[in-house]
Amino acid sequence: PDPAPPHLAAAMPEVRERALPPPPRPRLATTDRLTFFSALSNMLTAGIPLARALDSMCEQLVDSGARTAMKRIREEIRRGQPLSAAMAALPGVFTQLQLGVIRGAEASGRLPPALLRLHDYEERAMALHRRMRAVLTYPLSVFACAICLVLIIGRSMVTGMAPLLEQAKVEVNLVTRLAMALAKTLDQPVAMIVFVALFAAALHALARWLQTTAGRDWRDRTLLRTPIVARLLRRVQTARICEMLGLLYGSGLPVLQCLDLTARACDNVVARDAIAVVVDELGQGNGLSDSFARSRFFDRTVVQMIAMGEETGQLQLALGKIAQYNELEVQTALDQFAVAIEPLMFTFLGVVVGVIALVAFAPLYHVLEAMT
Repeated sequence: PDPAPPHLAAAMPEVRERALPPPPRPRLATTDRLTFFSALSNMLTAGIPLARALDSMCEQLVDSGARTAMKRIREEIRRGQPLSAAMAALPGVFTQLQLGVIRGAEASGRLPPALLRLHDYEERAMALHRRMRAVLTYPLSVFACAICLVLIIGRSMVTGMAPLLEQAKVEVNLVTRLAMALAKTLDQPVAMIVFVALFAAALHALARWLQTTAGRDWRDRTLLRTPIVARLLRRVQTARICEMLGLLYGSGLPVLQCLDLTARACDNVVARDAIAVVVDELGQGNGLSDSFARSRFFDRTVVQMIAMGEETGQLQLALGKIAQYNELEVQTALDQFAVAIEPLMFTFLGVVVGVIALVAFAPLYHVLEAMT
């Protein structure tokens, strides 16, 4: 074929560069992160150099974003950076807790076991999250479907009875009048669309507000005052805090730095404030167990086990035992919650059905009474 004109030939490389897709953003899903920690720990234990281990992991990972993350880390390692600095060069991929554990393990020369502990921690956290989601998904789905059916049936009953009540000229109560007015309004398509749009906008605004500092503070403090949920959430937060402290302390970091990183990684405002109290008490010269006791967030069992760990010099083991104990308590509480939520759900639905029956059948009783 004839060669392209000079002005087109000069523009073709620029066109080809513009046509190339952007490189995938470095990211690591939870499963990829588990693979990263476990495989890297095993290969380092076997004596494989870090750069070669990352080369092997680049071939194993399927996701393009995960491969990009491994290549970036490998490039930083070849430039002479430690693993923690290479991981920190990828913002949003690794948490401050993970970076702190890796940094402390590098300083103490215990990187492979620290990676294995991170893998175990992530795996247990993922299993607990899935367990909580599985326990809550079924009753919430049934509850939502039942509420929708009750509302549809109630609306149909109120709409069908409205002409009869108007013809009989029976005086109805305020709740029935409001239900009839709402049912007539929602019969119009425009009103239904506006109602659904306003409801969706309100939910979106509430979700956005809960992501703010004030919203998270209100949500966490309210949930920790709820009778049924408070005990479960307190156990979950205690298990996570003790597990994170055990990870950081086992990697060779000092206690105050472990508490600081744990507070940054904690997603609950009340638990973060409790850790801040522990740090303040330690700064005043109190012991770790006394500081935990004065935070008023952790129960007596946690304080006693930490005190035993301090006396015997096995604080990491004590923190691990506390985390295991609270995880078992969380599993038991989830099982009890799954058993207790069904009668509560049906009781609430019974109340809703009773209100609809009262709204619909009380005026009908007056109509029959007037006819007799």
